[in-house]
Amino acid sequence: MLQSDFVLLLLFLAKETVGANLSDRTMRILFLHPNFPAQFRHVAAALAKDSRHQVVFGTTRHQGGLPGVQKAVYRPSREARQETHHYVRPLESAALQGQAVYRLAEQLKRRGFVPDVVYGHSGWGPTLFIKDSFPTAQLLGYFEWFYHAHGSDADFDPREPLTADDEARIRLKNAPILIDLYSCDRLEEALNHPEQMSAIRAKARETIQQHYNLSQLRKDSGLCLAHQLAWVYEPFQSNVEKEIQSHRRVRPGSFPKIGLA
Repeated sequence: MLQSDFVLLLLFLAKETVGANLSDRTMRILFLHPNFPAQFRHVAAALAKDSRHQVVFGTTRHQGGLPGVQKAVYRPSREARQETHHYVRPLESAALQGQAVYRLAEQLKRRGFVPDVVYGHSGWGPTLFIKDSFPTAQLLGYFEWFYHAHGSDADFDPREPLTADDEARIRLKNAPILIDLYSCDRLEEALNHPEQMSAIRAKARETIQQHYNLSQLRKDSGLCLAHQLAWVYEPFQSNVEKEIQSHRRVRPGSFPKIGLA
């Protein structure tokens, strides 16, 4: 997806929160990722070039910086305990990340910063409690991976076959991802292969059907950034893979113009 198109998408989401012309006020966006600047380097830098935007990046990394981007460092209170059942240790770690970000969000609110849009990486845990901290903000989730015991990155070496224990542990690694999927207003998929998107897309379809009017969504801007960051109008239709292959860029006019100056 083109960088300029992604900036427009974030502004469009902010407009949904504000309900007014963004040219009349500052847009506030919060990026969340344990690393810095990670996948958000270019879009964060592009937004920060406009003085009307207030860009904050929540991360655990002290090193590095981006012009115009305010870094807000958070730190989990501890690591997941060794005595925690190893199936749920990643979930405990994600909960501790989310807890630390919740405390950071309280600090930001005391300083007068309430984001219009939160764009966070799913799976590590920083976005788990964002809707509790900032219930009016649009949450855009970056879904980089969905774990599978077979046919993915876990069983490629025949010399190390998976056990039933491994299969159960890998299945539960998706818990924080699915929690984020339930919470987010929009989702971006950056998974490597179309077949690996089927599970998360099925869950997305179920969640969306429970919370949104699909017929209205199809009249609007679309919902999902899919394979290789391609924009898909109706991401859950039966021929979605064909759509994904044929749309490598955002189509002109795929979401409303919002008066960029």
